[in-house]
Amino acid sequence: MLKICLTPIKNEAWILERFLQCASLWADKIIIADQNSTDNSIEIAKRFEKVHIINNNEENYNELGRQELLINEARKLFGNNNFLLALDADEIISANFIQSNEWENIFSHPPGTKIALQWVNLSPGCKTYWANFPHFVLGVIDDGTIKKGTSIHSPRVPINITGETIILNEIKLLHYQYTDWDRMLLKQAWYQCYEKVSYPKKGNVDIYEMYNHFRYIKNNVQSINQTWFQYYEEIGINMKTTTAHPASYYWIEKLNNYFADYGEQYFRRLDIFNNATTQYLTMNVAEINDFFSIAYRKLLRFYGGLPNRFYKRFFKKILNIIS
Repeated sequence: MLKICLTPIKNEAWILERFLQCASLWADKIIIADQNSTDNSIEIAKRFEKVHIINNNEENYNELGRQELLINEARKLFGNNNFLLALDADEIISANFIQSNEWENIFSHPPGTKIALQWVNLSPGCKTYWANFPHFVLGVIDDGTIKKGTSIHSPRVPINITGETIILNEIKLLHYQYTDWDRMLLKQAWYQCYEKVSYPKKGNVDIYEMYNHFRYIKNNVQSINQTWFQYYEEIGINMKTTTAHPASYYWIEKLNNYFADYGEQYFRRLDIFNNATTQYLTMNVAEINDFFSIAYRKLLRFYGGLPNRFYKRFFKKILNIIS
């Protein structure tokens, strides 16, 4: 059984070397699907002997399409019955996999078995983290099941609904998205605009809940478990220094295009207007900051900070009515 890492990239030079250094320690092969990167991502990837690069020529955002591309390439090259682990470039398996029985246990299970991990979202500086997401399936022992999904929020690997799910508790998924705060804000802003344009019937509250959880991390921050980094750092991998890389902020152009096509007013009740968006984007702030829109966005934040009680559901109905 081969261990194969499946990773889509687009302008990931800010994190890619670290990712590939770490993934090369557990993966037999790393398949990368590059979607028209304009930074030096490809040059970095070519330095790693386990990397196999394919092109993703899709112009639009399409999670299903890119995962199908990666899975089909893995099957074409190596057949079925291999362990497939689908990771983004800002996701790294914690270093304690090296001595964890959880990791070795995976490979004794039959095809169709699914592997679920939990994000630990690293704060800037990588000294603390927050983890309020449930485990989700990122790996599978491939049995040839047909990949299904949608263009966004699609499962990353084929899901055999009858297969067992192994939940990894010791081993975590180190998530570096939040270590570059401006990049994260622009990415989350784009996601929200994408949802607003692609699914106009979706409520502003639903969009807010999906993409603004980072606003409440102070309630969940914990100190890093050093075993998550230790082995990597012992062999010379820099796990904690992350430098901003503006070439990776490719959502700027996409956001500006949304504002040009739909007007800022169309997005005024999304809570996306912050230091990053006003710094990097071309927009008419006066158009956005009318009294009602400001008040509505404040109500969204108030709503987001409430505990999950019956009155929160009632408040949500009110916000949906006035949005």
